[in-house]
Amino acid sequence: MTAREVAWLKAIRQLHKRIDKPFTASSINMTRAKMVELGNALGACSRELRRIGPSGDRLQPVYVVVKKACRTYDKGAQCFATAANVSDASGAVLAGSPEERTQQRATDCGFAAQGNGGNLLDDAEAKAAVIEAQAH
Repeated sequence: MTAREVAWLKAIRQLHKRIDKPFTASSINMTRAKMVELGNALGACSRELRRIGPSGDRLQPVYVVVKKACRTYDKGAQCFATAANVSDASGAVLAGSPEERTQQRATDCGFAAQGNGGNLLDDAEAKAAVIEAQAH
């Protein structure tokens, strides 16, 4: 593995940890600010991947899966933004209202995207491990 490839993989692994971090709290108080924070965490994937850049030929299969994970996270970021937009500052909505249904669907979508995107990043890291093992 080249130094550039090793650094690229390290950056992807760190990105995965940083995205997961706000979701690993033992309890999450879903205020509007928290919804925005979770959305921003998911949205960081595409921004960071653009900053990190492409992986190079050998790691292209990993890059493809990471890019798919970032698209999944982007959808989740939009969902959390939708949830935040219908919530008051405390995260509340009127029970039985259209806003409550919108918020519930949007937060479900956001958490699902976090899980699905994380699974894709796990897959990417597994592919990377195989490529690393073959390179040694």
